Amino acid sequence: MPSIKLTETFLKSIDRPPSGTVRYWDAEIKGFVAHVQRTTTTLYYDRDNRRHLIGKFPTVKLDRAREAARELDYRLRRGYARHVTQSNPTIGELLERYCVRPTLRSAVYREAVRHAVEIDLKWAQKRVLDITPEMCRDMHLKLRKRGPVAANTIMKSLNTVWNYGRRMDRNIPEAPGIGLEWFPELKSLNAPIRDLVAWKKEVDKIDNRFHRAAYMLALFTGLRRSEIESLEWDRVGDEIYLPQTKSGRQFWLPLTDVHHRILLPLRGFDRRWVFPSYGESGHIECWNHTHVPGTLHSLRHTFATVGVEAGIPEEVVGRLLNHSSKTITGQRYVKPKLDFLRTAMAVVTKELKSRVERDVLSQ
Repeated sequence: MPSIKLTETFLKSIDRPPSGTVRYWDAEIKGFVAHVQRTTTTLYYDRDNRRHLIGKFPTVKLDRAREAARELDYRLRRGYARHVTQSNPTIGELLERYCVRPTLRSAVYREAVRHAVEIDLKWAQKRVLDITPEMCRDMHLKLRKRGPVAANTIMKSLNTVWNYGRRMDRNIPEAPGIGLEWFPELKSLNAPIRDLVAWKKEVDKIDNRFHRAAYMLALFTGLRRSEIESLEWDRVGDEIYLPQTKSGRQFWLPLTDVHHRILLPLRGFDRRWVFPSYGESGHIECWNHTHVPGTLHSLRHTFATVGVEAGIPEEVVGRLLNHSSKTITGQRYVKPKLDFLRTAMAVVTKELKSRVERDVLSQ
């Protein structure tokens, strides 16, 4: 990082970088620095990884900026102005704080966020005050070639990590990616499956009995793919117990006779896993069959849609899907009993069963 006495002549004539930031530290006032970017020059007082914004040049005259830097140096050395500084950790440090949260969704989600920051963005070593909204917009556009879903997900991961860090330290500035316009995503990929008779015929063609049963359980429970894959027998009784879910909390899902008929033929094959395999994890992981209509997540959408169409209130269907309530009352006060949800589950499974077994000619 070059050090030179900052003058108006120097800042006006400097060559601007095509991307990123070049810092020029003042040789006279320690901590006084100019951040030169493609279109802007910003003046800061920066000491001990804490930075105070002075202003944009030439909107702020250099002599006034130098005076402000001297004043800040005097006050910060005496502890008078600690409250005006901004924290400046690295993105990697924020990531580590986020990843040790005890209520984080799952290990799979943790690794996905870590991959987005460290591998996709390669921003783990950057400090928060070095990342600008322009950088986020440029990166979002660059990631577009990987598809709109991937681009949006990666930048949302950055926002998530950043916002958690800001909740822990209010001296961290607002996330620079907060104002991004997300690329439109095709929702039809995971649309509800309307012809369940045709869907069931394709599922029946699958040779692997565990894959067939996993598809059926996914349809009749609305569970997420990862929850189906890692399901263990000691968590299956009159309900399925999930100690930690995507929402970060425990979840009990009531089961009906329909579910038990799906699971009963699988008992005895493996002591631990409901859906075992010969892979390293011990349970199924690759059970996407391209000839089966829709996607695995389509089954969750189908469960929700059929539940509402069967007359179950959306809030109750959301509880069966382990969605977080959108209301304060739902979040803090409403704790529905399992028997209440069992009744709703019976209605949904009965309607699903009728649609799966319906004769195609009668439709």
